[in-house]
Amino acid sequence: MFKYNRNDYEKEMTDANVPQWYIDSCKKIEYLFPKAHATAYVLDAIRTAWYKVYYPTQFYAVWFSIRSDVFDIETVLKGPQEVERVYKDYKSRVNNMNAEFKLSNKQVDLIPIFEVCLEMFARGIKVLNIDINKSMATDFIPEGNTILAPFTSLDGLGKEAADSIVAARKEKPFSSITDLQKRTKLTSTLIEKLKALGVLDSL
Repeated sequence: MFKYNRNDYEKEMTDANVPQWYIDSCKKIEYLFPKAHATAYVLDAIRTAWYKVYYPTQFYAVWFSIRSDVFDIETVLKGPQEVERVYKDYKSRVNNMNAEFKLSNKQVDLIPIFEVCLEMFARGIKVLNIDINKSMATDFIPEGNTILAPFTSLDGLGKEAADSIVAARKEKPFSSITDLQKRTKLTSTLIEKLKALGVLDSL
């Protein structure tokens, strides 16, 4: 089987009157982006767009579950006007180096989350509050034209504590707030946050 080497490639390009600057560039480039790779990206984009158009609730539920390392359930539950207000505030401060107005890393990370939330609201899809009996630890769950928020959507409630709630709930339902705290890794601070959000009203 005949094999080319670098000199063969260069000779063929020279014989075909390829400009020298192009040949020099090829010598410097370690990797040429193949058409198959580009095609794979386009096909992936088409698949994503198809789900976004025809299964929007499922699309946003999966997007938030995979892409959102942070979430502000308290702001989102207040609706599109409040989300837009906070979003515009963060956008106006994103490059502000004044310590008084500088955004935290979490606030910066929330900007694209709020953008997707606003798009989702415009399509008539809402986020439901955390449900002590139905919410998952980290995954957003599509329910009709709504998305049920997970436990980790609450600021400060990490995966370990969220997993402990789901695990304890599988054993038996929570009978009271005291029972919830005893059987999970929720701190008093998190219990108070869940109370303030109305998550524990049924207990």
